[in-house]
Amino acid sequence: MINNLVLVSIFLIAFSSFAQPLSEAESRHLAASQQLLADGQYQQAQSRFEQLQQQYSRQRRPTAQAYALYYLSQVELQQQRYDAALKHLEQAYQLQQLAEPVQQQSLLMIAQLQLQTQQWQRAISSFQRWKTQSGETINYQLEYWLAQAQARAERWPAAAQSIQLALNQPSPAPLSWWQLAVVIYSQQQDWPAAIAAQQHILDARPEDMSAWWQITQLYLQHGQMQQAQAYLEQAHHLGLFSQAEHYRLLSKLMQQQNQPYQAARLVSEGMQRDILSGQHQELCRLWLSAKEYARAAKCFEQHVKVHQDANSYQLLAYAQTQLGEFKASINSYQQANQLSGAMRAENYLQQGLLYLRLQYYNEAYQALKKAAAFPATATTSQQALDYLKQRQSLP
Repeated sequence: MINNLVLVSIFLIAFSSFAQPLSEAESRHLAASQQLLADGQYQQAQSRFEQLQQQYSRQRRPTAQAYALYYLSQVELQQQRYDAALKHLEQAYQLQQLAEPVQQQSLLMIAQLQLQTQQWQRAISSFQRWKTQSGETINYQLEYWLAQAQARAERWPAAAQSIQLALNQPSPAPLSWWQLAVVIYSQQQDWPAAIAAQQHILDARPEDMSAWWQITQLYLQHGQMQQAQAYLEQAHHLGLFSQAEHYRLLSKLMQQQNQPYQAARLVSEGMQRDILSGQHQELCRLWLSAKEYARAAKCFEQHVKVHQDANSYQLLAYAQTQLGEFKASINSYQQANQLSGAMRAENYLQQGLLYLRLQYYNEAYQALKKAAAFPATATTSQQALDYLKQRQSLP
């Protein structure tokens, strides 16, 4: 923003009429000092302007003093000392001795410096005063600066009005203006307006993953999950995914839309690219949810070689059952029951039912008796035991 501050040419002194005309000596001294500024000799220029403004203050020459202060602010500005620049410029402006164009320009520069130095309320007042005094119908750049100050001061409705005026300019607005609009509209939870503003950014920067991510987040805030998923899928199709959060969010949205197969393929890709880590068990679960039992079983078999946990063995057993691998399934349930956190009652019940399918009646009886000891599986286990008694003479 500060790069837009304009240095007034030395020729303004020669052209302008003042409340108190400059003497020939004052014009000469100011012009010589200003030449130091133009030549980039900032220390010499600063020292000279400070001497002049003190001299003119003692001599009660307010016009000459105002210009010395004005150019002293330019020296500070060139060295990016914004607080000092603002102090000198405000002093010059308050003397009310600068030529009218310079006086008006000074007020605008004061507002910009107040914005630069985070004096939000003062900047708002100065910008609004400049709007009133300038008589311009609309200044689009000014409206953008005003929107910045209002947003920083958390005056969101006023900021929304200002940024909308700025964006109405005939020529395409800079992307930074649209970015500010997204922030302002989001603060007001005006999601359609925020999405529309972000779409302008995305149209200009389709190769930028952050633009896709931002519009996805806005659709999520608006409660439009399918649109959010669609935008993320487009970004993925363009090969823009580079972070784990990209894969995780799209996988989550796919699962919410009952698309476990697509989610599994996505997670698998992220793991192969070494972007996703610690997702092996999640991948196994997704293959299971997608009824890809062979893939799920293979996945869980690999997982339990490294991570011995009861739940993974139980899910492996389920996948093996669906594949008709009953003996392997029984073994997995038995492995699960040796670990903490196992659902022992259900595991015993499933083992008993699998033994029945294999016609291993004695083993079925032993497993079902254990399951019957648990309240949660007692009824089903007893029914299975009654069936066994009808087939075999078992105690």
